[in-house]
Amino acid sequence: MKRDDTPGKRERGATMIEASLAILVFFSLLFGCISLALTAFNRLALRHALSKTARYTALGQREVGSSREESIQRYFQAEVRRVGLGLQPTQFSVCPLANPLCSPDRAGAPNEMVALTASFRTDVPVLRQVWVVEERVVTRNENFDP
Repeated sequence: MKRDDTPGKRERGATMIEASLAILVFFSLLFGCISLALTAFNRLALRHALSKTARYTALGQREVGSSREESIQRYFQAEVRRVGLGLQPTQFSVCPLANPLCSPDRAGAPNEMVALTASFRTDVPVLRQVWVVEERVVTRNENFDP
């Protein structure tokens, strides 16, 4: 049997292999960028929800018939849903800044500094990893009736 060594056929095969490798690299980078952008969005959305909740906390607001801490928790959950964060935070706490080992059920007194902390786990499928995104906001409570 005679082998067909025409230059056109061999080059087309090499071009096809090179193109498939380039497409693989391109789509890997594309999906990696999309995953990182979604993670960045989730982090910014969490930061925004925490900032809004910090303002709510600083003003000493609460829902009728519930404790201040429960009201803050509900407000934060509503803000998380409002900004479009599809993940539910795995941890949320409000603690007076003067006591780092505080109970997460104490929202601080008037004129006291408080820290709001929230975190959640997010999947990064391209990297096959789970990242923990954590944000913290510090604010001073205004004068309010306890």
